[in-house]
Amino acid sequence: MLSELQSPVQDKERAKGQKHKVFQPSFDWKLCESEWFIEQKLNYIHNNPTAKSEPLCLRAIDFKHSSARQYARLKNYKYEVKLVYEMQDINLEK
Repeated sequence: MLSELQSPVQDKERAKGQKHKVFQPSFDWKLCESEWFIEQKLNYIHNNPTAKSEPLCLRAIDFKHSSARQYARLKNYKYEVKLVYEMQDINLEK
């Protein structure tokens, strides 16, 4: 089984330390045109670590790799992100 999972790993990935490939690469792109849709996606992303049968944390703001703390305007977040609300007037058509 391990040799089957090793065969799809490219040399470039192997050089970075990847040993196995379990999932096929995919990207599910969605156009975020409405505030409702953006809010729904942010809630999904922030609450995902809490939604498992064995959650990574009990509250979204407790997950150290999430932007939930910054969106909740709390201090001590690990990674600073540009909040989507700060980008609402940016024209992405350019």
